[in-house]
Amino acid sequence: MIRKIGIKSRGIRARFYSAKMKRIVWCESELEMNFCLSLEFDREVESYREQPERFELINYVPDFLVEYRGAKKVFYEVKPNKLLCNPHILKRLEEAEKIITSKGYEFRIWTDKALSDTRLTNYKFLYRFQKKPNRYKDISVKVLNLIRNDIDTLNEIIKEFPKEEAPHVIPVVWHMVFAGMLIADLEKPLTNGSKLCLG
Repeated sequence: MIRKIGIKSRGIRARFYSAKMKRIVWCESELEMNFCLSLEFDREVESYREQPERFELINYVPDFLVEYRGAKKVFYEVKPNKLLCNPHILKRLEEAEKIITSKGYEFRIWTDKALSDTRLTNYKFLYRFQKKPNRYKDISVKVLNLIRNDIDTLNEIIKEFPKEEAPHVIPVVWHMVFAGMLIADLEKPLTNGSKLCLG
């Protein structure tokens, strides 16, 4: 991290635990935390880091460097969409893009418009199940078999287990959705009645 994020930094000083990176990522705003959350669910993202590099020519530090599969590297600036109407900010970002692309990297701006409210809510819900829960191995095998046999909602899956096992089944199913083993429509609110399919 090139520029230290401290108490006097321009935004909030917040910690986001990255399951993908297995470390704390320091953020300066809730929007940056939401960006990190989106990266956790992007299967193409291999790694990312905050405040990655200073471009001395314009004294600019991008918010994040993201490495995708295939070794593609993209520098990101995370900004509220409303600030992009500011000509001074736009000029600064144009200067940053010119320098970064001249070095062979991509430069992108990520705003609060990148995720729908529903998808963001679903991401936050599923992220609570990032860790493999108890009884994961045996329950997940049975869940996969049930899905293959068109038993495709959490409500229906629970019925196939003894009643006392329901508290174990629920976190396993949501972890499987988080991990991409199961797929749900994340543009609709997740419920126990949401349709699930194999990832």
